Amino acid sequence: MLDKKRGLLSFAAGNCMNDKGQKYQKKRFLNTLSYRQYKWGLVHFWAKSQKLAYSMINGWAETVTSKPAFREPFKRSRIILVSDGFFYRSASRINKSSLCGCC
Repeated sequence: MLDKKRGLLSFAAGNCMNDKGQKYQKKRFLNTLSYRQYKWGLVHFWAKSQKLAYSMINGWAETVTSKPAFREPFKRSRIILVSDGFFYRSASRINKSSLCGCC
């Protein structure tokens, strides 16, 4: 199955910039699939613990420019994922199932 999809992929190297304004080279091999596990969240430079670092995951469009936690990262052009639905976990529910809210 993966071999069939290899022909659809085409990545190339390019210059990228990190949060500190330093340039680095990003390399991807042409027609190669790779999988990596990432954590979702906004990690601030002042976060001292992993629990705090990944606790900030949602920035509302209405307040992203005014909330101190999201204001500077938003100005520095971080990746923005637009969605028409979202998931919240309900701590009060016994089975801890996820709830979906859609616009």
